[in-house]
Amino acid sequence: MTSAFELMKRSLTAVVFLGLLCSWGCFKDDEQRASDAYRDYDFETAREYALILVEQRNTFGFELLALMAVQGLGRSADVAEAYALAERALAIDPTYSELRLKIDKHVEDSLGAAEEAFDLAEYDRALTLVTPASEYGDSRALGLVEDLMLGQYVAFEGSELSWRDFWRECSGNTRFDTPSEAIQIFNHKCAGRSIIWDGVVTRSTADSAMIKMKPGRARVRHDIVLKLANEPDRSLFRGRKKLRFTAVVESRGDDSRPDHLTDGLIIGLAPLTRLEKASLPDFEKQDVMSACQKLALAKLEANHMPEWSSNLSEAIKEVSARGRNFFIYAGITSEQDVFKLGEDGAWEARFEGQFTVHSIAARLGTSSDFIADCVIDGTRDPEKPLENYGSVTVVSVSEVREVRQR
Repeated sequence: MTSAFELMKRSLTAVVFLGLLCSWGCFKDDEQRASDAYRDYDFETAREYALILVEQRNTFGFELLALMAVQGLGRSADVAEAYALAERALAIDPTYSELRLKIDKHVEDSLGAAEEAFDLAEYDRALTLVTPASEYGDSRALGLVEDLMLGQYVAFEGSELSWRDFWRECSGNTRFDTPSEAIQIFNHKCAGRSIIWDGVVTRSTADSAMIKMKPGRARVRHDIVLKLANEPDRSLFRGRKKLRFTAVVESRGDDSRPDHLTDGLIIGLAPLTRLEKASLPDFEKQDVMSACQKLALAKLEANHMPEWSSNLSEAIKEVSARGRNFFIYAGITSEQDVFKLGEDGAWEARFEGQFTVHSIAARLGTSSDFIADCVIDGTRDPEKPLENYGSVTVVSVSEVREVRQR
């Protein structure tokens, strides 16, 4: 009886001892399991344990999920979700701000790697690296994606080939060692491929459009002849607009003759690159400057004509009406950036200019510098008189500078 009791006692002691040992090493907690799986690249298991930790309001679970989200580990990358998880962790522990800093660093590193890939002409890799941050709305990432897509470094969705890939590998402008090599590579890489590209229509015929591309051949008016599959909107061909079109690659030209595409369709106007936008004139601002210039001229002519213009000699007054006419001009000398668009849509400017008056008959001319304030309403109607939507106040006019004409 005693021996049986002793044996039971020893067995219970052994179980308790084993239990203590397991608590120290036999059984890992969920945090350790998640960490080990993450370290071993078993992201599916790491995610399972991280979700359990999240249910327990454990900030490490949020961190693991956020890091896998921002890096796209075991899933597609999602920067917005990573930041949302960081905010949830911070709500549980207000001191847990380091997670957001880790996400910031990864996004910054990814953008840097994408820009480096772009510089190395690894355009597809650059797009892969930058896409998550662009989907989050990061302005720097959006700019790079715009450069990659609108610069035609990578293919548009639905296109089997980007323009730059075609230009580099298959176009008639590409140099090969032999004609047979050119044909072989063209047939293998480009012939029959469906494409979507952007270019400027320089000329059109009944069934074709001649298109200038960028990059393109030097000193050649067009790089592509697009054989149209149906009748396009011809109004799109006016004014050398940048258009988006789809077609099938048919044949290559040479360094002076265009490549040919068939089954062409004009999709519509193509968006401009950032460089193209920057090089465009600001037509709205130019219209505003023109309105201010005309209003200033009217004010100056009414109130600031030089004294000599009203004191012409009788001999001059007796010449023909044409000879008695004055040449009057008010030009703006300030830079365009002094004209500012306000939040209410109105334009305002304090600008400098030069007021010039010449008399052909008197062979006399004067000029003076002026400063004026101009306001042009945002609701302006160009069909109505300028005075209905704009006003100019002449602030100052300098002494006239007289020039006697020969």
